[in-house]
Amino acid sequence: MDEEIAIISKDVKNEKIKNFILKNKNKIYSFIFIFITFIFSIFFYQDYKKKN
Repeated sequence: MDEEIAIISKDVKNEKIKNFILKNKNKIYSFIFIFITFIFSIFFYQDYKKKN
């Protein structure tokens, strides 16, 4: 019985994670885009500072 509960809990957990990702897909993409832009801007700024 404990094995059945563990399997059900695992399935519910996976389903909740899947629903969260699908529900917040745009926010996740936006965060990744902003993060990558921020990292690139730091490198470009350091390069610009080094040239001057």
